[in-house]
Amino acid sequence: MLDDLTTRLARSRVPARIALADTPGAAFALAMFGRESPVLVPPGESEPHIAVLPVEALRLDADVAAGLRRLGLRRIGDVEALPRAGLARRFGLAPLLRLDQASGRRPEPLSPLDEERTFSAARGFLDPIGRQSDVVAAARALMEEIAPRLERAGLGACGLRLTLHRVDGAVRSLDLGLSRPERCPDRIATLVGLRLDRLGAGLDAGFGFETVDIAVTSTEPMVARQAEFGGGGAVERVAGLADILAQRIGRRLMRLTPRESHIPERAEGIVSFVAPPLPYPAFHPARPLVLFARSEAAQDVFATAPDGPPHRFRWRAREYRVARAEGPERIAPEWWREQAEPRDYYRIECEVGRRLWLYRDGAHGPDRPAAWFVHGMFP
Repeated sequence: MLDDLTTRLARSRVPARIALADTPGAAFALAMFGRESPVLVPPGESEPHIAVLPVEALRLDADVAAGLRRLGLRRIGDVEALPRAGLARRFGLAPLLRLDQASGRRPEPLSPLDEERTFSAARGFLDPIGRQSDVVAAARALMEEIAPRLERAGLGACGLRLTLHRVDGAVRSLDLGLSRPERCPDRIATLVGLRLDRLGAGLDAGFGFETVDIAVTSTEPMVARQAEFGGGGAVERVAGLADILAQRIGRRLMRLTPRESHIPERAEGIVSFVAPPLPYPAFHPARPLVLFARSEAAQDVFATAPDGPPHRFRWRAREYRVARAEGPERIAPEWWREQAEPRDYYRIECEVGRRLWLYRDGAHGPDRPAAWFVHGMFP
């Protein structure tokens, strides 16, 4: 593994010195001050390998390392041979700690780097709070601290995390997603209130919350814009409505948008409710209100003409008789994607009143009839 890593880095022209040992201190010393690279030290054999290295390999302060050198202690092995009590009186506990960590006598856990929380604020309470109105007021006050920093950076919050710390140590986190960048404390407080309304008793304040903090989890550029008389513009009002509904129903609002495909299941996609709208084609043929994600097979199909509409079929364990039919509408496959047969679609109305969208997958063959499928339902 070390040889492969060294080869890859060299191929990418990235200078590196690599060492693998059973302690982070020993690996650092061998990588930074060893004569070879890569170096692989078997478990339990770190001490003799680092004993010949200079004292700077112990990750000591420059003043401590210079003091050791003035006493003639140039190698780690020289420091290890000294009485520990005298070494501690002269240079403190730092040399002993680094020696023990490098040799494995004292653990050195590595903590992962946390994501930097650039825009956050917290507030503690001597008297714990438990009412929803108090939590909303605290969220508004915290957002008033964060908003100026966001404004100076030219950013708006698209995601927020409200964390509530209970007196008994339990922590409750609530994530809020916004449709557009926002930094207005009142609007954020309104969304927090709606989210807490949806939780109801599920919030479980217990004996109260002693700390409330808000962190901005995602941001986007937010340019300054002229406010309109009578409130925000249409886009802002729609975004505000989308955020309010999202907090009430617990899901982010989405909508359909056209795509560059004439295949029915690929002709539309799902985007955010406030995403920039794209124009639909000038000619848009009739499509069912309900389009199945996967077309469902129609069985026992009876048609008087080979290329005509069906007169009777079975679907979802029920037999249907066709009263009226329109079509066909032929939709050819996208040859650059896949090899498939063209589809002939029919809009039919059954005798029971159900209106369906059926298609015949390809033409009838001499040895087998074409397959029929139900792809959607009209209102």
